[in-house]
Order: sequence, then structure tokens, then C-alpha cells
Amino acid sequence: MLGLGVFLLLAQSAFGAIRQSATVNNPPYLATHDSSFVPDKILRVTAKNVSLDCTTRYSVIINGSIPGPELRFVEGQHVWIRVYNDMEDTNVTIHWHGLSMRMSPFSDGTPMVSQWPIPPMHFFDYEFQLQKGDAGTYFYHSHVGFQAVTAGGALIVDEAPGTPRPYEYDEDRIVMISDIHHKTDAVVEAQLTGMPFMWPGNPDNVAVNGKSRFINATSSQAGPSCELAVINLDPGKTYRFRFIGALAVSFIYLNLEAHNMVIIEVDGRYVMPYVPDHLEVSSGQRYSALVFAKTQAELTGADGSIKNRYWMQLETHPQDDADNVLYAIIKYNAGSSGPVDTFTLPAAPVLPLPKETFADGWIEDRLQPLNPDPDNPWIKMEDITRRIYVNLTLQINPATGHAQFIQDGAPWFENTPQEPYLVSLYKNNTKYFPDYNRALANGGFDPVTTTFPAKIGEVLEIVWYLVGDNLMGSVETHPWHSHGDHYWDAGTGNGTYDPVANEAKLTARHGRIITRDTSNTYRPNDRPFLKGGPGFTYSWRSFRIRVKNPGVWMMHCHMLQHMVMGMQTVWVFGDAKDVTPVSQHLLDQGYLVYGGTAYGNATYAPRVLHYFADEVDK
Repeated sequence: MLGLGVFLLLAQSAFGAIRQSATVNNPPYLATHDSSFVPDKILRVTAKNVSLDCTTRYSVIINGSIPGPELRFVEGQHVWIRVYNDMEDTNVTIHWHGLSMRMSPFSDGTPMVSQWPIPPMHFFDYEFQLQKGDAGTYFYHSHVGFQAVTAGGALIVDEAPGTPRPYEYDEDRIVMISDIHHKTDAVVEAQLTGMPFMWPGNPDNVAVNGKSRFINATSSQAGPSCELAVINLDPGKTYRFRFIGALAVSFIYLNLEAHNMVIIEVDGRYVMPYVPDHLEVSSGQRYSALVFAKTQAELTGADGSIKNRYWMQLETHPQDDADNVLYAIIKYNAGSSGPVDTFTLPAAPVLPLPKETFADGWIEDRLQPLNPDPDNPWIKMEDITRRIYVNLTLQINPATGHAQFIQDGAPWFENTPQEPYLVSLYKNNTKYFPDYNRALANGGFDPVTTTFPAKIGEVLEIVWYLVGDNLMGSVETHPWHSHGDHYWDAGTGNGTYDPVANEAKLTARHGRIITRDTSNTYRPNDRPFLKGGPGFTYSWRSFRIRVKNPGVWMMHCHMLQHMVMGMQTVWVFGDAKDVTPVSQHLLDQGYLVYGGTAYGNATYAPRVLHYFADEVDK
């Protein structure tokens, strides 16, 4: 196992001197990022035909690969990432999924919310300051349209220098799970938003670390773009498998053949060790699990032969309940066994993974925090200052066939505002500035600006209701993701929310509930989920959050198809003085106009706002 000091030396050699910061520039200042400025990482976004899953598809990709490069940082690091949009006709932004842009709100990467998108042939320098407690598993992805189906990569934060890891392991392995659609982004988006609406179909396959083999591939189809992923292990080591749900719409059950898993982390937060009989991963979620590799003796049979291949089995549980069984390979570097066959699929499922019953409870609701934070205790019912109920439902126009998801009667699309909310607030454009009193009179939602405003210091409980659609009364499971901060995941249940009954359950757990950034609003059962009818409230999920990070933040379903169909909400945390602490003159021509001077290109260097002061400069 590498010592911490050796690890840090390797990390520094990978991206130069580590920028560390403990101070916020007060006030922030503008600097020209000319050739003397060297970012910690560079991402280049392009679109081209790529071969994946034995099929060629026109896709948005990062640094020429699917997935994009792994980004690795340490707690306390001050990070600059330059993102080039090398596409000639398409916008892009990059969101750092699970990380809070506490003091650099223009870096959240949400188009028309926190920033203008990066125009074609321009670049943007994202800044963020990692904090103590951020060590964990994250990922980055485009936040424009359907691009995230291929444009994303792993982002790992390791412990700060001198901080021991709560769980020891020798190495880690990234297991990034993504959906594969043979239809292009443009076709998928057109079908989802068309009149009539047309479901583009469930994913054609699922990839692990960008590798997959189409179930109908022929024996003549071989090569790097048509083979199963291989995860290499050495005998006798302890591994941390970092599972990343970079999925579009699939809900994944998975397990490892002849290996146990011990869950130790969820969404960037350590949890008490939990041994599941399988793992459940939906879009946006991340889990770490310890996997204890077999010893050389355990791999060696009585006849001296070595078993060097085991299966990782994955099953998709899409909304239509048609399961697909998929695989990756766990390969041991043991003896002289040579390479493994990466093209032949098992003739029958290897593992008896359970079926989705919606009745036995969910693994994510059984996890408990490893070390509760005394500075951020769990939110009890008596701490809550305001409860907001948000109805989530599908609305179909019977005349045109157009379908959209609405939240409290309103969908949210990337073109909903004419300019990003944060930009409007800085420009004092009252048309897009939420009215707190108007929202209070409307259950927390401001229908004029289609936002949910909250004041710094409030303690919110947000109850998400799954409500039957307007035609058949159907509902679906939705993984709900929060930008800006983690929330206390206060449980889920069928029917309408009973605060007293739910509080009794939380109290029985002695407040050992976890903070997350992505958890599921579950439909309550299988095919009988239609029984309630239009407008029927089927189930709920409760978030609790202390409003302390000023900014404009999204909370949305992380299924890409549903985002395209409007299943997104925008929350404004703080009054005008809280949300806009930087003098407007510093931002006017840089951040407040599309293609402003904060967005560089081949002809000029950008003028960029620095929120944090480096203690170690390059």
C-alpha cells in the first residue's frame, strides 16, 4: 500500500504544485488568464463519430474518450479546470456532480441557472475550493441536453495531507456505469420534446468504464469498441470499488461472482460498514465498497489450475420492467493464466439477483453515517422552520401528444429564462428575481419566476410527492439530485407524508441518517402502480437542509430523458445581497453576457474572477 506521503508526491507530479487555500479573496478580483496561467486540468469537449458497443454513434465526448479522463484531487485543494468547447455549433457546460460550489457560484456548470453556457470554440475556467470532509467519489458531466450520456468522467477526492483514511485498502478501482443509446442526442431530444411525444426507447445496452458488447453482436465483431470491460485485481489485496451511476435512465442491480462487498461510502460521505447481498445504483448515485481479493491459494484448484476470471453481473430495471442482463469481467493477475476472453457472454445469468419488488425496502435507506458531524447535527422536526411540498407529475396534452414533467404546475427547461437566473440577479432584472412573499403565499413556489426562494438561516423540509399523470395516473421512480449542498435524507414512504410518524422512525434510529446529493423517489410497487388514477399521490421522499450556501441551485431528476422533458426545479438561496456579493462592475462584460470576456477563445485571453487565494502558486 502506498503511504500518504508517497501518494501526495505522485499526485503533485501529476498536476504540478497543489494549490491549497484557506482564505477567500475579499473582495474577489479579476485576473487575465494568459499563457502564464496554468490550470490544474484541461478538458476538451468535441463531437464526432465514435465506436461503442459494436456500434458507431455521433457523440459528445471529453478528451477523445468515453468516459473522459479521471480527475483526482485532495481535500483542501484549490482547483482550476479549463474546459474547451471545441464543437463548432453546440454549447456545453460541465457540472461537478456532488461538489458544492460554495463560494464560486458561476462554476456550478448549470446553463441558464448559474452561468451562460460555453459557446462553440470558446473555453471557460472553472474554480472551486475543496473542503475538509469532501473526500469521496464524484463525477463530472455535461449539463446541456442529452450530452451527459457520453460526456462525463470520474472525479475522485482523496483525504487531506496528514488525514488518515477511515477504511484501509491497497488500491481503488473505478466502476463507471453508463447507458448506451444507439440513437443520437439530437434524435432522442427531438422525440422527447416532439408533438406527439415519442419515447426513444430504453437504453440499448449498459457500459462499464466505456466498454460493452451488444447482445446481438456476431462472432466477427471484435476489438476494443466491442468487448466487455475488464477490472484487474492482484491476489490478496483489498480494493475500494468506486461505483458511479453515470446513467441516463437505467436503475441498476449488480453483484460480484464469489466476492462480498462492504459498502463504506455513499455520495462522497463515509458510512458505517454494510454488507449487502447486491447493490442498487440509479442515475447520479455513487457508492464505494471494499472488495477483498482472493488469495493465490484460493484461486488455485486441486489440479493446480488457476481460476482468473469472475463476473460482475448487472441488471437494468427500466420503467417498463423489462430487465436486461449485462456483464463485466473481474480478472486476476495470477500465475501464467494469460488473457481472458472479453467477447463471449455467459449463456445464462451467473448470479440470482433479486427482482425489484418496491416492498422490501431499499439499500440506500439502511445506511448510517460513520461519524456524525457535531457541527452539522441531523435536523429534527422541531428544527424545521418551513415545510415545502412539491408535486412531481407527468402531463400529457391529449390534443397534441406533447408530454412534459411538471413540478407544482410548471416544467423547467434550459430555455425557460431568457438569461441565467444568477446573471439576472446581478443585473437587477426584477423579472427573474423571485418574490419570497409571493412564494410563501403559493406553498413555497414563485410561479412568476418558476423558482423556490429561501432565506439564509431557514431550515427546510422538502417533501417530494409522486403524483399520477393526467391520463392514466401512472408514476415512475426518479433519482432526485441536489446542487449546492448535501441534504439530510429523511426517508421515503407510500401515500402522503406523516411528519409525526416519520419523525418517530428517525428518532428510533437515534438520528443516524445520512446526507446525500442523489436519492430516489420510488413508485410504491410494480404493475399495480396504475391503480390510483390521475392526480393520486403515491409516495414521497423527504429532504432536510439548512440554507447556508447562497446561490442559485438546481434540484432535479437525474434521468437525462426526464430532464429534457422539464423535470427540474430551481432554488434561490439567499436575498439579493447574499446571492450577489461581487460588485457588478467586475462581471459586466465577462459573466453577464453570452460569450463575454470571461469566456476565452483563440483570439483573446479571458478575464476571470478569482474567489480564492492560493497559498501555493504554480
